[in-house]
Amino acid sequence: MRTRHILMGLVLLLAPNAAWAQAQLTTSYEQRANNEYHFEAQLIRCDNSASIAGSGPVGGETCTSGDWSKPVDCRGKTNISINYFEYGGGSGIAKVWDCMYVPGGPAASPSTAGGSVPGTEAPAGTPDGTDPDPLCVSLDDAAGISLVGTAATVQKLNLSNQELHYIVGEIDDCTGNCDASLFVSCGR
Repeated sequence: MRTRHILMGLVLLLAPNAAWAQAQLTTSYEQRANNEYHFEAQLIRCDNSASIAGSGPVGGETCTSGDWSKPVDCRGKTNISINYFEYGGGSGIAKVWDCMYVPGGPAASPSTAGGSVPGTEAPAGTPDGTDPDPLCVSLDDAAGISLVGTAATVQKLNLSNQELHYIVGEIDDCTGNCDASLFVSCGR
């Protein structure tokens, strides 16, 4: 009986992680700094045109609308800087989410009910039966900012005195060669 309970617990923990990994971009993720006071990472680098030299984090990967980055732990930090660089001839829109729990982790998440990960609610959204917990909020929506790249450009968003949790980047829309990079830095 105890073995069955342990096995069921493992299945419940692993099932959401499998759902999370389906749309997660990991090749271009690169941690640049991580200490008690400061965390910095390249969350996403899209290279749909295959024109950025190098491989892995340097060269990037192919992105499609709705792709997500790995979550980064910014708990205990209160300041965040977001940089979105558009390189290509296409256009892209990035979003940055602050999540209460690691998306797809052991906490109840929309992925267990077939919803999207990390969540569907905007900051003003209302939980409902199909997506009961607003686990994530869009930092750019909350700030009234759109991280839109329609040509080679840089978008920057800085927030301070915010209680941060797990930060996730998303390529919300990718049209054509939406070659772009999304960087996040959080600290105290």
